[in-house]
Amino acid sequence: MALIHDNNTQNADDALDLMAEDTVVFRQEQQVLQWADNILNQSHAEQQQSVTREEFVELLTAYRKLIGVTKRVVRISDLLQHDLKSLNEFKNHMLGVVAHDLRNPCATIIGLAELLLDDSSDCVNGDQARFVQGIYRASNEMLALLNNLLDVSMIESGRLVLRAVPVDFATLIRQRIELLGLQAERKSIILRPDLEQPPEIECDPDRISQVIDNLVGNAIKFSPHHATIDLLLRCDEALLTFAVRDHGPGIPADEINRLFGAFQKLSTRPTAGEPGSGFGLAIVRKIVSAHNGQIDVVSEVGKGTTFTVRLPLSRKGE
Repeated sequence: MALIHDNNTQNADDALDLMAEDTVVFRQEQQVLQWADNILNQSHAEQQQSVTREEFVELLTAYRKLIGVTKRVVRISDLLQHDLKSLNEFKNHMLGVVAHDLRNPCATIIGLAELLLDDSSDCVNGDQARFVQGIYRASNEMLALLNNLLDVSMIESGRLVLRAVPVDFATLIRQRIELLGLQAERKSIILRPDLEQPPEIECDPDRISQVIDNLVGNAIKFSPHHATIDLLLRCDEALLTFAVRDHGPGIPADEINRLFGAFQKLSTRPTAGEPGSGFGLAIVRKIVSAHNGQIDVVSEVGKGTTFTVRLPLSRKGE
């Protein structure tokens, strides 16, 4: 299946031809406009002596051309915009289909690897177990990547649906810390929570768990061994504020604006060679925005980074 149809190519060719043709027209119009401007700067007597009927006809003709060209430019622009929208929708659809279809065999590989690595299994010896462990780890990384691709496809196509329920945010953070504890222990990193007890907040606990896991996981990934990561939870009358502060290498100021873009890889590298997909933070920002919240970042090279999420305690419309 061709990704760019014939009509897409024709529209693009039409636009290029139009621009080449209209460059000459606009140059002529500039000359006429300059002539008209010179006339306006003359005195009334000079205008009566210098302006002829033919010259006014020339000016009127130029403006008619300008109107015609403008209409054509708008028409071509609309066609190209429609084509781009169609191609983007097709891309999101195919991305979702491929990621969804690959998840099942990936999950099967993970399940088989788990069986082979089971303590009660005598199917593999020491060297074989090491290879199976590599398969298991790589398959889990692939599954995480596929899940991210599905999220990107869902978000970009406008199909992100929130299932909001009352959530104890402090308890949710503690649960995620417990699950992320093993990842932190591998690098002897301390996760240090400082959590106020806010009122329950209406949110999607699964999606907010993604936000917490991504921010804390990134902090672990970019922190050196034996570091400390602070998790702060505060609230006032209107907002709940959750922050993750690490003491890692920090992010250069000229890269901050790229942080939340999809498929972005920055100069800062994980301290233990951990993998990354490059669009985790893009997903985080979309989820936070879907909850009518905001996320920002403050970072200083050599001192660390703080991500702060702010969510309204009451949802809009309530």
